[in-house]
Amino acid sequence: MRDVVVAVIVRDGRVLLAQRKGSEKNAPWAWESPGGKCEPGESHRDALYRELLEELGVAVDETDVSDTSIFRCEAFGFQLHFYEVHMQPWCRPSPAEGQAGIGWFLPEEMRRLRMTRIVFLDFDGVLNSTAFALRHEQEERSGVLGLDPVAVARVNRLIAETGAEVVVSSTWRRQRTRVQLVEVLRDVGFVGTVRGKTPNNVPCTDPLSKRHVGERGDEIQAWLDVAPRYGLEIESFVIIDDDSDMRHLAHRLVKTDFEDGLLDEHVERAIAMLKSPPSPSLITLPEKEDIRRFGGES
Repeated sequence: MRDVVVAVIVRDGRVLLAQRKGSEKNAPWAWESPGGKCEPGESHRDALYRELLEELGVAVDETDVSDTSIFRCEAFGFQLHFYEVHMQPWCRPSPAEGQAGIGWFLPEEMRRLRMTRIVFLDFDGVLNSTAFALRHEQEERSGVLGLDPVAVARVNRLIAETGAEVVVSSTWRRQRTRVQLVEVLRDVGFVGTVRGKTPNNVPCTDPLSKRHVGERGDEIQAWLDVAPRYGLEIESFVIIDDDSDMRHLAHRLVKTDFEDGLLDEHVERAIAMLKSPPSPSLITLPEKEDIRRFGGES
């Protein structure tokens, strides 16, 4: 499991956040606290000092750094170490690694920055279908059957009416990066934002199941659990899929079928669901046993 350090930088009641570039593979344009992965053999604090110098062009030492907390994220294979950093008035941080920007935010301002609606989007049985394949054949088109532009246009309407962003939960994500998934969607007219994709091979969380690898609901929950790391607060979400393996998230599912794919009636249901916030228990904070607070370095 990789160790990642995160600097919570505070000055006069405001917290410094940096905005990720639009070209980032994960969470483009998201606001987040500075930090990064520890190098082999590097202590957590040394990694913190290095990241702040590389990302913001500022030097801090141990007198500026307070206690830490830990959040383990098994699904994504990393452990986050949070440090509170008190930046001196003479420090002038700047986006030294080409970030889109930096800023100081009050807690209520941070919440507005982070709020977003998410569509967890399947492809097969949603953006393609038997009906699309028959239409494709009747129109005597050549080439590989891909995604249905009509279904994609319906997703565009959903995005336009709700301001939601897409997280790809389809198996198409397994061999493709976020950028490649964006290209696939753009080729058929998608105009929204692809925030990311759900993780692969997450552990099964059902104590009664004999499965070792989780179902799609587990993958989606794993993404929801780690979203705050990227400065996101999920206002609402919907799952659009032709499968039903959503487990505890089943009531956020708009189920399509492979025969027809995504229809207008599904879009209407998804719009209504996105405008209805889910139970707070679905968008979890770290469990108590996953967090331990201590002074100094581990």
